[in-house]
Amino acid sequence: MKIAHFSDPHLGAPTDDWTALFDKRWVGLFNYKFRRSYQHNPKYLEEAVRYILDNNFDVAVCTGDLTNTGQPNE
Repeated sequence: MKIAHFSDPHLGAPTDDWTALFDKRWVGLFNYKFRRSYQHNPKYLEEAVRYILDNNFDVAVCTGDLTNTGQPNE
């Protein structure tokens, strides 16, 4: 069995919900704006998905944070 494992793609976008600035998500928004938007390139995830599909893995497992703040637009 071939298993692909990847972690923490941190896909994100600026929030549409201004109330996120007043709960714990402001930390994620701050990180995205000033750090992660430069470190987490969505093209890397696209390349990983392409690699997984091209190499016929039986299972793909993503552990860690899929998004930055968990907003619906992410």
